[in-house]
Amino acid sequence: MDSWEVTNVAFSLLALIITILEITKTAGEVLTPFFMLASYAIKLTLAFVNLALDIVVYLQRSDRNYSIVGLAIDCGLL
Repeated sequence: MDSWEVTNVAFSLLALIITILEITKTAGEVLTPFFMLASYAIKLTLAFVNLALDIVVYLQRSDRNYSIVGLAIDCGLL
C-alpha cells in the first residue's frame, strides 16, 4: 500500500469522525456555530487535499484506471 493511499484513507476517516461528532452534538443540542464552521472548513480542506493527491497520482502513475475513479468520486463529493 502506497503512502498516498494511506493518506487518502486517513483523511477520509478523519472527515467521517468529524461528521459523527457533528451528528452527536446535533442530537445532544450542543452544536455551536463555531464548531460547525470549523468542522466544515476542516472537511473541505481534507476533500481538496484528497483531490490533489488523486490528481498527482493520476498524472504520475501509468495505471490510470484506478485513479480516474478516485478523481470522479472526489469531484462528485466536492
